[in-house]
Amino acid sequence: MYNKVIYDGNLIGNAVLALLIVNIDNLPVGLYGEVFEAVGLDVHSFRPSSIPLPAASWPTLGGMIDSGQRLVIFMDNGADSSVPYVLDGVLPDFPSDIAIHVELA
Repeated sequence: MYNKVIYDGNLIGNAVLALLIVNIDNLPVGLYGEVFEAVGLDVHSFRPSSIPLPAASWPTLGGMIDSGQRLVIFMDNGADSSVPYVLDGVLPDFPSDIAIHVELA
């Protein structure tokens, strides 16, 4: 209920939150959906108009805030259309010849 209070009480202001669920136990996405519905976060979750959603079709942050869909939920394993607001969060593999550099300040 804490998260619902944050959203309903507008304590996070005009933020859009992204949540990545690491489903290491391979639980059905429906179990996660039941929890989000029980606490009322399903109504605040972004529901894409199509899957996959082309990059040009994503709403702006302002559009998400205005619509009240300010929570974007990704799942690394097991997302499917039975819970439309839990999106497949698997990113494509980078080619092995691309080096990623991190600079520490």
